[in-house]
Amino acid sequence: MEAHPEPLEPAEPTERDTTDEWRIAPARRLATVAELEGRIDIALATARSAEEAALEIGAAGLEAAEQARRAAALAERASASAARAAESAREASVTSIRNAPSALVADAPVGTIEPPEPAPIDPFEDRIAAFGLRAEKVMIRLQRIDLAPPRAGSTTPPLPARRR
Repeated sequence: MEAHPEPLEPAEPTERDTTDEWRIAPARRLATVAELEGRIDIALATARSAEEAALEIGAAGLEAAEQARRAAALAERASASAARAAESAREASVTSIRNAPSALVADAPVGTIEPPEPAPIDPFEDRIAAFGLRAEKVMIRLQRIDLAPPRAGSTTPPLPARRR
């Protein structure tokens, strides 16, 4: 019978036989498809929320502009109304002075003509007058803004001229 050769001891692997050179350091490894999908989902959610926020801000800006336009129109009407009221009050005072009895009337005894009682103060009229003054100031400011030349370096296009 032949002798069996002795079992060989496992040999040390050579550099060529190892796969260590194929390993990628954890810091340098590429993301898996699942990780990429997760990142994409986060980016999409962020983009959608940013888009919604931008739409809301835009809508709020448009609403504010519309409210400002309505306020300017109301202020202009209030100013015109206040001017008409002031004119009619001036005309009424001139008329009442012309129609008032004169203190120089010869047949009236001295001291019998009493000064007229002061008109009762109406808080509503005071508020209307104060509102008219504020509206006129706002109208003057808006007209100044409308007539002001655009600032140097401004990227905002000038507003179209208002019809009067």
